[in-house]
Amino acid sequence: MNVDALKDALRRANIDERFVSLDGDARAESLVLEHDSVMGWTVYFSERGQRTGQRTFRSEDQACQFILDKLSRDPTIKRQNRRN
Repeated sequence: MNVDALKDALRRANIDERFVSLDGDARAESLVLEHDSVMGWTVYFSERGQRTGQRTFRSEDQACQFILDKLSRDPTIKRQNRRN
């Protein structure tokens, strides 16, 4: 899995995009994916300028799968369905 496939999977899983940053932008209260050519793929939770739960992966696939698994298990970050 790559970042584009992850974006599609998160959309299909109805995950609110405010809770994830796939471009390395450490927005508040979000799960962040960063890529570094030396360190590899890093995933962490950004909260009040702090990194918590940081994990590093050797491959994009491993990092993306970790994010999908983690976010799919959290019912509090699903987008609300609205009826008109």
